Amino acid sequence: MECTEIASTSFFSSSRLVAKPEFFYFSRLRIFSASSSAQNVTPIGVSSGIKLISISEPYFRRKSSTLEKQADDILHRFAQDADRDVRMMCEQGNLKEAVDYFELVHKGGLQMSPKSYCFLLQYCAKMKALDEGKKVHAILITSDVRVGVTLRNHLLSLYVKCECLNEAKLMFDSMGCARDVVSWTLMINVYAQSGKLNEAMKIYYTMRKRKVRPNKITYVCLLKACGRLPDGLATGKILHEHIIRRMLDGDQYVGGALVDMYFKFAQVKSARKAFYAISRKKDVLWNHFIVGLVMHGRNQEALRVYQHMRSILHMEPSDAAWVHILKACGDLEELEEGRLSHFCLCRDGIELDGCVGQELVHMYISCGCLLDARHIFDQMKSRSVSLWKCLMDAYTKSKQYDEATKLTLQMQEYKELPFELAEIDNIQDFDCFNELSFNMEESEKLFPLSI
Repeated sequence: MECTEIASTSFFSSSRLVAKPEFFYFSRLRIFSASSSAQNVTPIGVSSGIKLISISEPYFRRKSSTLEKQADDILHRFAQDADRDVRMMCEQGNLKEAVDYFELVHKGGLQMSPKSYCFLLQYCAKMKALDEGKKVHAILITSDVRVGVTLRNHLLSLYVKCECLNEAKLMFDSMGCARDVVSWTLMINVYAQSGKLNEAMKIYYTMRKRKVRPNKITYVCLLKACGRLPDGLATGKILHEHIIRRMLDGDQYVGGALVDMYFKFAQVKSARKAFYAISRKKDVLWNHFIVGLVMHGRNQEALRVYQHMRSILHMEPSDAAWVHILKACGDLEELEEGRLSHFCLCRDGIELDGCVGQELVHMYISCGCLLDARHIFDQMKSRSVSLWKCLMDAYTKSKQYDEATKLTLQMQEYKELPFELAEIDNIQDFDCFNELSFNMEESEKLFPLSI
């Protein structure tokens, strides 16, 4: 017996052997045959290192059950290899090539599994590749693959994520009784993302009428839509009641969406109630709650929550939370708490630049510690116009006019910012310019465009 390795780009159209020459897709197939059988296998071409073969009629006339079983096994291996190749192409970022290859496999007659279609559609949706997704949809229509609810949901997800409302609606309507909670939620989401809360709520009520129980994602989608619309609070409160009845208010995702929605409508009391109803709160929820409290002027409460988070739960704030904690310290002139926060930032290796560094400077200025503010200011790599202005104003208010002048000259000397009149809407916004009297020489240095 001889061992012959054969590779091709075409394959069987069914598991039954037919009495005519066909092309087959072989990736790693070994055919063990006698020399008489091997003569019937003829290479007809080579493309990209892959051989094309044809098998003559006498080979097919041997219709034994063993041969048919072997053919089924071969087809199964072909499908597995093709599926693996498609996944590899997608993971390497070659989505278009993967879809073209998938189409070539389909035209060759090999029927891919529903899982292969699901994976490819999922990747198209992730990349928002509508054209490739439609191509896969067209291949699916012409195939003999059994289209179940999971595969339909992947098609629906493609059109939802690509924001194709009409196509998504057609797909959803065609599903009929095959819709599950995922189908309903996807359709709710596409209307919610489009700002059509009334249509989303109609689908939600129809869903409940059809005895389909909404899940956590359903409520999160609706609550996000409520938060984006000026009149969404009333609908959000109705959903909150439904969530409590379903005992989902303790879930971190649903509870977090409720907190976010109430903060957007400045409903601090309701946001607090929703926050403390969550059973297991991760650090991201604590951070979000602190930010919301500071944004709505609850600085004292925000600092208490931060102290509890740090001392009892041993959680560290995010950069966004640090910015608002420092803002709360500055607004309340809590120098001791501000210094402790500064120590924690240095201990944790957080870079005192950007928003965190800027807010730290503001905090020290608010607490009257200009030396500390200037020390942090000088350490920062990038400084905005507003930060320069803030420190200049602080020097002016404390009657440290020399420092204000030096800082103004330093601003232009470092050339961090193009110091032109166009940079500032009104040059008189700088308080120090109203109180300082410059001589002509200093004025020419500071404002060359105005002379």
